[in-house]
Amino acid sequence: MTSTRVETHTKTDTKGTAPAWLDAPPIEWGALASSFERHLRATNKSPKTVSNYSGAVRQLGAYLAVKGMPLELEHLRRGHVESYIDDLLNQRSSATARNRFASLQQFFRWAVDEGEVKNSPMAKMKPPRILSKRPRVLTID
Repeated sequence: MTSTRVETHTKTDTKGTAPAWLDAPPIEWGALASSFERHLRATNKSPKTVSNYSGAVRQLGAYLAVKGMPLELEHLRRGHVESYIDDLLNQRSSATARNRFASLQQFFRWAVDEGEVKNSPMAKMKPPRILSKRPRVLTID
């Protein structure tokens, strides 16, 4: 099996550096992550959807590893996922955080349906609000 590098972005934090968890080594969630990807392809999701959903799962895994949080699904709690989403909101746009939230929601729903975990840590979580961007005001200068 080939290793997939965690996706990286060029957007930086206010100090001008990318968050450490974006450059973390690849995290394998083993057969579970592969099974989720297979499920997405079998349900005829678009290649972009498969890439986005599985990328969000890998990135959460990398974040958890860097932060020293549990990697086993049965040990994940709402606070772990909220910490990841909070960090995303500080590093990326609210739309990106909401997209990753939705991707992870699908992953945990699938994990519950498959009996991999009894309850989703995201069961009662609300998605982050998308903040509207102010339009640029053009000046005559």
